[in-house]
Amino acid sequence: RYKFMVVYAIAMLMVWSLGLPLVLFLSLFKWRHQLNPPGYEEESRAVTFRMKKSISSNRGMLADPIVASFALKYKPRFWYYEVVTLGRRFALTSLVLACPDLQSSTIYTI
Repeated sequence: RYKFMVVYAIAMLMVWSLGLPLVLFLSLFKWRHQLNPPGYEEESRAVTFRMKKSISSNRGMLADPIVASFALKYKPRFWYYEVVTLGRRFALTSLVLACPDLQSSTIYTI
């Protein structure tokens, strides 16, 4: 009776849990050389270069709202960290549902 809903729920679970982080990573990966410029190991120089490069070009990474909202809040060498944070949040909120009783879910969340 509910086979369609089960299939739909599983498909949406895959889209949400795997598709969203993948799309975010690919969007950030596209701009990785501007987010973490090669040859700028010193963090302050990399941030200055990153901002100067994105402001000077009309089609810079700040023109892409996904990159601007996710990557610019992290240090240049950690341009991918929002994807890691998203995966961690997903694990903390959904894996607790796999615990069979309250005691094991409490141990997991601590």
